Amino acid sequence: MKCNFCWEDLEGQAVVTACGHLFCSEDAAKILRDEGGCPVCDQPFRVTNDVEMNPNEHWINMAMTGVTPELAMRTASESLKFYISQMELQCENKMNRFGNQCREQCQGMKSKCIEKMEQVREAYEKLGKRCGLMEQEVANLTKDKQELQEKFSETSRMTLSTRKKRKLNEIYDQLSREFESVKHTATQRVNMEDHHFSVVENREPTRRDRLSLYSPAPRGPRDQIWPARQKSANETFW
Repeated sequence: MKCNFCWEDLEGQAVVTACGHLFCSEDAAKILRDEGGCPVCDQPFRVTNDVEMNPNEHWINMAMTGVTPELAMRTASESLKFYISQMELQCENKMNRFGNQCREQCQGMKSKCIEKMEQVREAYEKLGKRCGLMEQEVANLTKDKQELQEKFSETSRMTLSTRKKRKLNEIYDQLSREFESVKHTATQRVNMEDHHFSVVENREPTRRDRLSLYSPAPRGPRDQIWPARQKSANETFW
C-alpha cells in the first residue's frame, strides 16, 4: 500500500485515521504538528491506531490466536473493503496526476501554439507590407514603361522625319548637279554654234554654200542634234 499523502510505498509502522485513510508516520506527525485536517477528505485528523505494514509470522499468530471463524471472516471483509478503498484512492491519485500532467502539457502546447500564431501573424503582416511595396513598385514600373514607350515613339517619328529630310536633300543635290551639268552642256553647245556661225559669216561663200541656200540639209538623228543626257550613278534612285 501507499501513503495517502506522499503516495510512497509504506514500510514498517503506518497510521490509520478515523476517516479510514492511511499515512506514513512522518506525514502523520507533520499533519498533527500543523493541526491540519485530513489531506484526503478534510475531516479532523484523528489517529485511531498504528498498524504494522509488514507483520512477521509471530505477530500474525499472536493476532489470530482465539479468533473465531466468524470474526476472522468479518475482519477479512473489513480488510478487503479497506484495501479496495486504498486502491481506489491510488487510482484516483494516478488519474489526478495524469490529468495534471495532461493539463500542463496542454497549457504548454497552447502557449506554443499562441506563440506560433503570433509569429505567423507577424510574418503575414510583413508579407502584406512587402506585397504593398511590390504593387507600388509595379505601378511605378508600368508608368516608366509608358513614358519610355512615348519617348520611343517620339524618337521614332523624329528619326523617320530626319531620314525623309535627308533623302529629300540628297534628291535635291542630285537634281541640282544634273541641272548644272545640263546647263553647262547647253552653254557649251551654244558657244560652239556661235563660233561656227561667226566663222561662216567671215569667209566668202562658195558654190556649195550657194546651193545650200536652196537645198536644206537633211536632218540627222536626234542624238546628233541634242546629245542624250548620261545617267550618273546617283540616278539609280529614279
